[in-house]
Amino acid sequence: MIQRLLTLAPLHWSAFAAWLAVLFVLSGLPGDQAPRHLFPHQDKALHFVFYLGGAGVLAAAISSTWTLRRTFCAILTVVILALIGAADEYRQQFTPLRSGMDLFDWIADLAGALAGTLILLRLKSSAPLPK
Repeated sequence: MIQRLLTLAPLHWSAFAAWLAVLFVLSGLPGDQAPRHLFPHQDKALHFVFYLGGAGVLAAAISSTWTLRRTFCAILTVVILALIGAADEYRQQFTPLRSGMDLFDWIADLAGALAGTLILLRLKSSAPLPK
């Protein structure tokens, strides 16, 4: 069952496109519309979790579209998300009441991207083969 879900390339690319759309909307919100912090460094945790999910769908899309070594797929996924995270931080500096260019937000993005990639590739490698 898991293997079947992990080979649905169009669904994975659609999920990644949806992830990008949500990122675009959230990044464009002025700072006064952002959720209030419930705990210290909540924004870093949210960056981590959001990019973990993005990495999962992007790694799934890449690995279900092309036959690549797992290591190359992981590197490609993390590099793409690193570039997206950097572009997002750059964009936020032009959004009202947002700071942008926060190195620690970008590091949280990278950590989430790496974790999501590794989790997805581990799930994919342990999935039973179809009969």
